[in-house]
Amino acid sequence: MKDFKQYMMDNFDDFKRDLNGLIEIPSVTADKAKSSEALNYVLELARSCGLSAYSVAAGRVGIVEYGEGDEVLGILAHVDVVEAEAAEWRFPPFSLTEHEGRLYGRGVQDDKGAVMMILYALKFFRETGLTPNKKIQLVIGTQEESSWEDMDAYREEMPAPDYGFTPDGEFPVSNAEKGYIDLDLSFPAKTITAIDGGNAHNTVPSFFFVKAGDKEYKFTGKAAHSSAPWEGVNAIVKAAKELSDTLDEDVFRYLAEAFSDADYIGGEDITTITPTRISMNNGGIVLSVNVRTGYSQTNADIIALFEQASHKYGFSVKARPYAMEPLYVEPNRGFLKLMKKAYDDITGDDSGFIPGCGTSYAKALPNFVSFGPLFPGEPDSAHQADENLAIDKVLLACEIYFEYIRSVISCDRM
Repeated sequence: MKDFKQYMMDNFDDFKRDLNGLIEIPSVTADKAKSSEALNYVLELARSCGLSAYSVAAGRVGIVEYGEGDEVLGILAHVDVVEAEAAEWRFPPFSLTEHEGRLYGRGVQDDKGAVMMILYALKFFRETGLTPNKKIQLVIGTQEESSWEDMDAYREEMPAPDYGFTPDGEFPVSNAEKGYIDLDLSFPAKTITAIDGGNAHNTVPSFFFVKAGDKEYKFTGKAAHSSAPWEGVNAIVKAAKELSDTLDEDVFRYLAEAFSDADYIGGEDITTITPTRISMNNGGIVLSVNVRTGYSQTNADIIALFEQASHKYGFSVKARPYAMEPLYVEPNRGFLKLMKKAYDDITGDDSGFIPGCGTSYAKALPNFVSFGPLFPGEPDSAHQADENLAIDKVLLACEIYFEYIRSVISCDRM
């Protein structure tokens, strides 16, 4: 077989061109028309490579297939992205920019870059004529950053792959993930007439605005993925700490006291609570918090803790839809052993299995884990301004994904 590493180097300009075409579609998750456009772009690109590609779930999920067999290896990715405030970026967010050995653009890391990595691996298999003894399915969603309704519809319509991964996390292999739940805390408003902060339930807010009487206050922070709030600066919490003595509001008192030592509660290995949105609703104030539930806790435990705090701070608690419990897949499974081996063989490491702080599509299907594309020590820029990946790491991730797929489709049934 031809060398895939050399193939990617020879065709990297084409890779960047195709990735740029995908990034140029501003498929922010709330814009279902643009998310659908991005999905159709990938499906058409796959067809042009000689791959089978079609949509299911009323056009909300795409499937790219190669190979035949009763056993199916699934790779679950998404083309929707979070908002991008252009003023916060050095480069245009909805365009691919190459600068000092890195690729910049919304979705480069989460998850458009990985979609293209997998597509190029399948394209290589097709061009070299390899006949696998299993079916490979790249399953592409359009609502990962929001409701996951695409996956609900997909599961009702299609049989799930036997096992697989989502390229939407960190290397080496994340066989465990924290749970996920969003809660809306509703407070009465005493003096505030307008308030706004944050633009997504899974992103550390970078801006905050409040009006009380004839006075207006504005604060800025730094966006980050809410699974790693320590990488950002929470504008909502920052504002509350400064305004809690100025404006007599229970929401500010709660934020200033509960988050007194940081912009979030918890840490990397335990439950993390991050305020992500604040707004007015029917004359009251709604504060949304994103909770990443530790591996030993349930979402019911979390709700109970907030209900207990509600008596002190005078808010009501409502859980938003699509909460998910923590994930764990036994590392002794054959498909996970091959995953670890592919990573080790390509990188020269002797890796282990790691827990993931975030929530990925791995929770959408049984026997799925998160596998790259972010390498240890690399900055996590998902959901942030100037989202990027190093070019050498992109090529290395491509090698790892190719080697894993090759090893799976070359062996007996798992």
